[in-house]
Amino acid sequence: MKVLFIHNSYSDKTPSGEEHASRELATLLEEHGHEIRWFKRSSDEIRSGFGPLKSFFTGIYNPSSARKLAKVLDEYKPDIVQVQNLYPLLSSSIFRPIKKRGIPVAMRCPNYRLFCPAGLCLNAKGKVCEKCFGGKEWHCITSNCEQSILKSTGYALRNAYSRASHNIINGVDRYIVQSEFQKQKFIEQGIPSEKLVILPGICPEIIVTKRYL
Repeated sequence: MKVLFIHNSYSDKTPSGEEHASRELATLLEEHGHEIRWFKRSSDEIRSGFGPLKSFFTGIYNPSSARKLAKVLDEYKPDIVQVQNLYPLLSSSIFRPIKKRGIPVAMRCPNYRLFCPAGLCLNAKGKVCEKCFGGKEWHCITSNCEQSILKSTGYALRNAYSRASHNIINGVDRYIVQSEFQKQKFIEQGIPSEKLVILPGICPEIIVTKRYL
């Protein structure tokens, strides 16, 4: 099976947990005989200059990423697409060319970014917060969850657009979550239970050494 992995990495220099998890999943699939190809962007591209301002708009909708992806889809012809992180350089625009070609999509959701612009359901003070649930993304701005009004506004707008346009809800066939608790939260926010599958986080095999004093 040919699998196209789509991911906006936070940094290629200092990989996050999402990068490690997606790579481990891709490696696992390769070990079972599947062919893997990546369509990636990195947030390293927007660290300086007008990058932060650019990301404000590309996070909401990036037609350039959609056009580039369309070319890859026609060239590679994947059997399935796996989506990881969309923001800030891919955006929900990428689902349209995939859907147009009738390719099934699985989206791995290691956090709550579909409903919480900041992703972790924590406010600026580190307290549990679900105020943005139910299409109330403006709370991310009023609470300044990212401790930057520009950033908080951008996060809120890109979530609001993705929800209002139905790009994600119509473009994804299966959502991969990590626990029963997370699954229930997704169901509460309108994701059909039959579209949800649980796959706990994957980590590489490690050797643990115990020191006895």
